[in-house]
Amino acid sequence: MDIYIYCIDSQANDLDLNTLSKTEINRYLNFFFIDDQINYAANQIIKRSVLEKKLGVLAKNIKYVTDKNGKKKVSSFYDFSASRSKGASVFGVSKNRIGVDIEKIIDTNNRYMPLKNAFLCDAETGFINNDRELIINWTIKEAFLKYIGKGLYVEPSSFGFKILNQSKIEFYKGINNFSLECLDYLVFVINRKYCISICFPKKEKKIRIFLLNKNREISIICNTSATNLEILNKSFSFIFNKQ
Repeated sequence: MDIYIYCIDSQANDLDLNTLSKTEINRYLNFFFIDDQINYAANQIIKRSVLEKKLGVLAKNIKYVTDKNGKKKVSSFYDFSASRSKGASVFGVSKNRIGVDIEKIIDTNNRYMPLKNAFLCDAETGFINNDRELIINWTIKEAFLKYIGKGLYVEPSSFGFKILNQSKIEFYKGINNFSLECLDYLVFVINRKYCISICFPKKEKKIRIFLLNKNREISIICNTSATNLEILNKSFSFIFNKQ
């Protein structure tokens, strides 16, 4: 399993829009703010360039198929998941199923807390006390929902998670026809600004995290997996090299 994390630089000379499809270029042009343009383009370029190496298909020729729940697929051999937040993005790819999410941890004076009942199950409302905890919890839920391929077609308040310690997460309420005991989670913070959660099967043998474009500080909140974890600092141009 490979995870690619990109945080926006003041310069973005490495971005080559020729990798993108016409639809993606049009969407890129529709963003009002330049940082949003860069973040979107970087995420799409990473996605296409990495999949090009995996599939042996030119990046610009890769075609996605979207299922009834909105999940994009490209091959029966690889699964992928992507997420963007203000100023950063993450892309994960694996031969097994995968779900990733990223959210910016911002100082909001707990202005999101009045909305917590819309996102949290009854058990979670008893121990989530501030926006930081809410945002971290939300990334775990999003990663899980992307993993099972349901997105927001499942009500977020119908299930929940609690981080018990640095190696254990407790699940509240089950989802029908899904075995939860086979899952692992990796939750960490980049540069004290972004929380990233990854949901993956216990059979995953290796996790590589590529920190693109700058050295980044990683703080692990919880890792339930015994899988070997490797963290690598690389330039953005690394994704174009043979891996």
